[in-house]
Amino acid sequence: MIMPKMKKNNSKNDYFLEVGNFVIKIELFPTENIIIKNLLRREIEKVWGGGKFLSKRAKASDWIIRIFPAEKGTKIIHQKFSGESYILTYKRNGRKFTTFYHVSFYSLQMFVKEILDSLLANDGFILHASSVIDKMGVAHVFLAPREGGKSTIGKLLGKRGFSRLSDDNLITRKLKSAWNFFSPPFVEKDLLPLKKEAEKARIYFLKKSKKAQLTPLKNRKKILKKVLQNVWVNRGVFEKAKLKNIMDFASNNNFYLLKSTLNVNEMQKIINEN
Repeated sequence: MIMPKMKKNNSKNDYFLEVGNFVIKIELFPTENIIIKNLLRREIEKVWGGGKFLSKRAKASDWIIRIFPAEKGTKIIHQKFSGESYILTYKRNGRKFTTFYHVSFYSLQMFVKEILDSLLANDGFILHASSVIDKMGVAHVFLAPREGGKSTIGKLLGKRGFSRLSDDNLITRKLKSAWNFFSPPFVEKDLLPLKKEAEKARIYFLKKSKKAQLTPLKNRKKILKKVLQNVWVNRGVFEKAKLKNIMDFASNNNFYLLKSTLNVNEMQKIINEN
């Protein structure tokens, strides 16, 4: 792929990242290190622009990330007793992150994940899930422990007429009394982000097996426990509002136990027929 040419001027550049009906404004301020700035711009435009996450016009923002010249805020923080040292990554002030040009695109992606988690506090959360969308626009969401096969089934179905929605992180948000599902703006393993969403979903807890079988689940307490094990938690703490969101999610969606195999024909058939 040929990288887009960057303008030679060193003006301020603004991007508007749209995810889950939120808008995160990213401000790139002028710097003498124009090459470093343009490298970051290229990645933003290639990954988020190419994935259709960037708005073509200015919008009111829910959060702002401000990126300044590194020389204005770079600090190395030394831990006296552990001997470890850190570069100051960002400063937070309300709904603003201030960071510097020493950050990578991967770091920027981590900021966005933390921001989304905060924005979703009252009506959603980030789910560890692989997911696909069928031809009817219904999302099929797969939950499993690490190495439990959720990415594998997503890849297999992605080659059989299903559209991949997520590989490891799924944005879930309740809008107008209904749960909606949004692709994340993250580079995930072998999957570049592409903006998609679904208004309906079927959610499967995977269990590896030699024979495919689908069983509807009705015990909401057990469902809640399993969902909690698959929610991304920032700083290791469940806030009260988020727990309320998860309880609502567990009570108002369709859940199944899916005994899964590597036979893609068998898996496609059992999902399509039920």
